[in-house]
Amino acid sequence: MEVVPRWGPRHDLRLAPRFVAADVQNILDVLQQEVARYFVLNWDVNSGRRHDLRLAARFVAADVQNILDVLQQEVARYVVLNRDVNSGPRTKTYFDMRSEQSWEDTGKAPAGIRLTGMAGFSDQAHFAEADWYRREVVHAIPPERQLTCMEHVLHDIWKQDPEWRRTFLYGGPDDGPFVYDLVHGVQVRGLSGQLVGMKAMPERAVPG
Repeated sequence: MEVVPRWGPRHDLRLAPRFVAADVQNILDVLQQEVARYFVLNWDVNSGRRHDLRLAARFVAADVQNILDVLQQEVARYVVLNRDVNSGPRTKTYFDMRSEQSWEDTGKAPAGIRLTGMAGFSDQAHFAEADWYRREVVHAIPPERQLTCMEHVLHDIWKQDPEWRRTFLYGGPDDGPFVYDLVHGVQVRGLSGQLVGMKAMPERAVPG
């Protein structure tokens, strides 16, 4: 199933400004249903893992277009929408941050685009070109591990591999979160730079 379209030279598609976060969320809801049908044949993606992700209002149509552009140009192969600020301690612990690989285009409309280089794999919200994803993700899972969460199979391999796969977090070090994880919590930076956020569900008080 083609999730990300590949455009020929006569197709220069742009999303209308009125296409906003709510519309993106509706599309993601539909895609999530379709992707679930595709992956359920090989992986029980819900087994042992629960995420309740909500798209942040700051992530708008222009962000979608910018990500599709860098994928088409092969600047990036895989772009994650982080559930935390990109410079947060949870992010730095989980991924191998490759700051020397970070990339930006300040001339990109409407306000430029920044990508934070990292190594690792997360099965949370991300963008990738479909053929690359089949080759590097789907077909990289050994048959005997196809009932295991993809992240558990691939993350450490990608994180430790000296060969970098052009994998990024969307935004610069101080950007994010772009999705809110209502189960595992979020980490954000306040106006004065302090780290704040919502705790993970097991750490929150349960109403009596």
